[in-house]
Amino acid sequence: MTSIFRPTFHSFLALGMLLPLLVGCQKAEEQAVSDAERAPAAPAAQAATMPTKVDYRAANELGRVPVLEYHRFGPVEERWTRTYDNFRRDLEWLYNNDYVLVNASDFAAGKMNVPAGKKPTILTFDDSTEGQFRYQHEADGSVKRDAKGQPVLDPNCAIAMMDAFHAKHPDFGRASTFYVLPEAFEQTKESSEKLKYLAATGREIGSHTFNHANLSKLQPAQIRENLAKAQAEVAKELGASFEFQTLALPYGIFPKSDEGYQAVIKGAALGQNYHHRVVMLVGADPAPSPFDRKYNSAKVPRIQAIDDEWTRHFARKPGATARNEERFKPFVSDGDPGKVTFPSKLKERLGAAFAAQANAID
Repeated sequence: MTSIFRPTFHSFLALGMLLPLLVGCQKAEEQAVSDAERAPAAPAAQAATMPTKVDYRAANELGRVPVLEYHRFGPVEERWTRTYDNFRRDLEWLYNNDYVLVNASDFAAGKMNVPAGKKPTILTFDDSTEGQFRYQHEADGSVKRDAKGQPVLDPNCAIAMMDAFHAKHPDFGRASTFYVLPEAFEQTKESSEKLKYLAATGREIGSHTFNHANLSKLQPAQIRENLAKAQAEVAKELGASFEFQTLALPYGIFPKSDEGYQAVIKGAALGQNYHHRVVMLVGADPAPSPFDRKYNSAKVPRIQAIDDEWTRHFARKPGATARNEERFKPFVSDGDPGKVTFPSKLKERLGAAFAAQANAID
C-alpha cells in the first residue's frame, strides 16, 4: 500500500487538554442523521437474531455507551500508549462488569443485538499502529507461519490479546473498529493480509483520512480528495464494494465552514465516492444512546483508555478488574431488538424515530 506520513504521538502533546473540548463545526449539532437512517430494522427482520432471554425490568436503553479509544501498545504506559498487561486488564474489567463488544456502525444505527442485562461498549483503535496488529517473524524477516500457512500473531498485539480473550470468553465478542491509515499497521507488505483478517473476523475498518490530516486546515476540495484517496486505497485491498461507514476525525477538529463540514461527511473526488455515516471525535465522555434525541452521528464522543479516564468515568482504580459501579448511567439492554426500554422518567429523551418501539417502565 502507499507509503504515507505518519505523525508521532509527541506531536499531539501540544494540544494538551484542549483535545477533549472538541472544536466542532457550528452546524454539527444540526447534522444528526435523519430519522430514516436511524430507524431500527423491521421487527420481523430483528426477530431472527433476537436473544432468547428478555428482561425489561432492569433495562435502560437510553443510558450512555462508552466508546473507548486506543492508539499505541507497548511495555511502558504513556500518554498515548497502553501497556499489554493494562489492555488485558481492561478487557477483564469490561467483561466482569457485564459489557459486550459491538462495532461502531451497529451502535450508531441502533442495531445492537445485545443480550438482556448486558451493556454495549465499542473498542476503537486509531492510526493502525504496529502494536495493534503484529505478526511474529523469522530470523530472515519473513512472516512466521503455522502448519496451515497462517501467520502467527505476536501475543502482545491488540488483535492477539482480543482473540485470546474471545477464546476464553466467547460471549464477550470480539467486535472492534480500526481507524486505519493506508499504510496499515506500519508493515506495508503485510497490510493487505491484515486488513482481510480484520474483515474476516468481524472487525470493522474505518477511515482516519489518507495521512492523518488536520481537516480544519484544508479547503473543501482538498478534504474530498484526501478522504476519497483513503477510501480508494483500502478498497484496493478489500474489493471495490468495500465502503467506510465511519470516520475517526484526526485531532477531533472539524473544518469551520459548512462546506468543509459537509465534505467530511460525504463527497467524491478522483472518481471515488465516500460516505461517513458516523464521525468519531477525540475524547471526552461516554456517548449518548443512539435512541436518545440528543444523539448526533456527526459528533460521537469517545473516552481515551488511559488510567485517569478510567477513574473519571468508571470509578476504576488503575489495574483493577473487579466489579464496580460506573460514574455514569450505562445503556443496559432488554434483550429485545424490537423495543427500546427505559425508565418512564426518561421518556422525553427518546428520539422521535423510535416512538413506535418505546417501552417505558415505571
